Amino acid sequence: QLKVLNDKEFEELAKDLLELELGIQLQNFKRGRDKGIDLRYSTEVNNNDLVIQVKHYPGSKFADLKRVLLNDEKPKLDKLKPNRYIVFTSLPLNPADTDTLFNGLTPYTLSSNDIYGEDRVLALIRKYPEVEKRFFKLWLSSTTILKKILNHAAEGRSLFFEKKILEKISLYVPTQNFNEALKILNDKKIVIVTGQPGVGKTTISYLLICQLLSRDFKLILVTDSISEAENVLSDDPDERQVIFFDDFLGSNINEVLYPRNTESAIVNFIERIQNSKNKYLIFTTRTTILNQVEFHYEKFRRVKRGQNLEFEVEMKEYDKLDRARILYNHIFHSELGKDQRDAFLLNNVYMDVIEHRNYSPRLIEFITTKRFYNYEGQSYQEHIFKHLNNPNELWQSAFDNQLTDHDRFLLWTIFSLGGYKVIQSNLELAFEKRLEYEIRENGFNRINNAFIDSIKKLIDSFISSYISESSNEFSFINPSVGDFLIEYLRERKQERKRIVLSIKYFDQLIRFFDVKENKGKIVLDEDELKGFYEFFKNECHELMTIEDSHVKAISVIDIYIKYLKASLTEDDLLPWVKSFEGLITRGQFYQLMGVLIHLEEYQLCTIEIVKQFNFLVKSLFQLCHTSDEFEKVLSLFGIYEVSFEEFLNEDDNIEFLADLVSDALNIEFQDNYSEFVDSSSIVDAMRYGSSSDATKLVDESFRDHTHDFIWSSKLTSIENDSLSERLDELINDYAFIDSGSIVSSILESSDYSGEEEIYEDYDREMARMYMERQGRSNLRRHVDRIFKREPTDEDKIRDLFD
Repeated sequence: QLKVLNDKEFEELAKDLLELELGIQLQNFKRGRDKGIDLRYSTEVNNNDLVIQVKHYPGSKFADLKRVLLNDEKPKLDKLKPNRYIVFTSLPLNPADTDTLFNGLTPYTLSSNDIYGEDRVLALIRKYPEVEKRFFKLWLSSTTILKKILNHAAEGRSLFFEKKILEKISLYVPTQNFNEALKILNDKKIVIVTGQPGVGKTTISYLLICQLLSRDFKLILVTDSISEAENVLSDDPDERQVIFFDDFLGSNINEVLYPRNTESAIVNFIERIQNSKNKYLIFTTRTTILNQVEFHYEKFRRVKRGQNLEFEVEMKEYDKLDRARILYNHIFHSELGKDQRDAFLLNNVYMDVIEHRNYSPRLIEFITTKRFYNYEGQSYQEHIFKHLNNPNELWQSAFDNQLTDHDRFLLWTIFSLGGYKVIQSNLELAFEKRLEYEIRENGFNRINNAFIDSIKKLIDSFISSYISESSNEFSFINPSVGDFLIEYLRERKQERKRIVLSIKYFDQLIRFFDVKENKGKIVLDEDELKGFYEFFKNECHELMTIEDSHVKAISVIDIYIKYLKASLTEDDLLPWVKSFEGLITRGQFYQLMGVLIHLEEYQLCTIEIVKQFNFLVKSLFQLCHTSDEFEKVLSLFGIYEVSFEEFLNEDDNIEFLADLVSDALNIEFQDNYSEFVDSSSIVDAMRYGSSSDATKLVDESFRDHTHDFIWSSKLTSIENDSLSERLDELINDYAFIDSGSIVSSILESSDYSGEEEIYEDYDREMARMYMERQGRSNLRRHVDRIFKREPTDEDKIRDLFD
């Protein structure tokens, strides 16, 4: 029973039980080097009046416990000199073991009663049942409850045998998902647990079922059709039954389109459960399948969404602390060796795992089990992140088995458009283009409402929907979906061809496809590009840009140069170069710069660009946000051999350029002040001077940055009195910088901000004196003790893994 707890939970159990048994309030401490103390009781005479050492050693031998206590802990006791020392362990101890520890730890253990082994711990749990109930895993795995669960499991086919239950319970972390599911089950008698693959739907269902089995309910496990449950559901209102249907309607779309469970059978069974006494129903299903059931089954949708009858709970994303507890439980209860466990602690790798964008309980279970051990040629850390970065197995089955071809067409279309904030109107046009291709080339039949139907099925399983100011937007529900699709495409040349030859927008090619190895990109080989050349040459006039820019020519030339250079002729490019005139958007700045740099190779194109040069560089100058971007535009004068001085003498270009430089440098400095301002100097100025001293330093930094840019750029490479005069004014004009906000931002991200936070709760002068004597970290702990601040989630995570 005790082995379902991790070491931290066991220590909390020890504190709760011994406080009741001894009638005193115990102190516990953060994890880490405890100096021989896990729990303590202090008096005015002796700070270490009672010291308690908690040792959770599931599966270990007495020799291990003896060695640690007598060799490692005893020397610490000689320094602490407590009046009494108690050992509290989960290890079974016989009388001889108890006497050995008592004799070895005297004079600090007053009697053998100060040694608590497994039997005495379990006796305390029975004595104080209110403690057992607070530890849900402990209560659920107790001998009495476990016997009830096993006795009331369905004969022959139950998943709930002792080992399975203990495995699941030991890894379980109570979350809001469980509390919500339990409330719905108690209120509605039915709960459908939905979510993405791997989020823990079955585990939560096991725990819900165990709750009911412990109350003398009998389990009916449904594996195929509702009729199985119908045949054994009792009409006797006193007979307690819980029906569990895992992976409701299967994992394949065909189970919905051609079901063994008819709509009427499902609806009738739900209504029968709701109208029966002592009967409960628990479903698990993937969100994809539930969406399809609701779409195809009108009666089910009506019953599920009727007044006060909503009975779905969707597994939500875990917060950081829940993620940490799940990871810690898996590591603690795993068979990982010391080196593998240490791999999570080295450089706080556990935090990288917890914060990983692809985190899921299923992946955590996978990387902490024996089948994960084969990682020849790699470190364990490398192997961990290899699978976190490529969680393909989470999505493979759902993608291949749960989706129709039309669903997959739509998912590939969202993918090709970037997978993030795809506007519905753009998505519909691109999806229609893909359907037209499939109908024309692969013989697919058009079906009514294909777009809306597939959206409904994919929502909350593969994609999420957001309402923006003017339209719906769609994104992958998790970044790991995009990672999976990239890997999937790398192995499937035919699917790549279908996507590339059915694009509606230029963006569908450039998002994820490339001509050379590039992380996060899919390489198109020479044959694929040859096939694309003819398609693009014929279709480029009809293709669109996502931004609906006036300058389609930039996108066309960019694709020609980047993807089709081997087949490219100057005749392909020249008509598009001649159509450059138009409004260039900020989003096209780097694209146009790249195009202009590469077009210099083509003689006729170069002649045409020189004709438009004044318009092009002025358009680019107006889009510059940084000094580096000004440098890039200035380089075009050399590439195309155009006189910069002649440019300055035209149309007040000096004033035009100086104003743009001023605006850009202001923006660059404001957005990236950390590159130009010495933050430590600002903090010192506030500590030892005044706010005006700090803002003055910011102003001087801006002036220095402006001076450095002007005198290192092409702007000063010619002798022009008007320009020189204007630039001198620019160097000395820094009135538009919001120095105060920059100072505030620096202080918020520095130790100074924390110091001010301390001073809000503590006398400033006393704090300064204390910090000088004890250091800042000790001051923080001192103030925390005074004001009893609650630790943050990050504090709790560090304490957990320390």
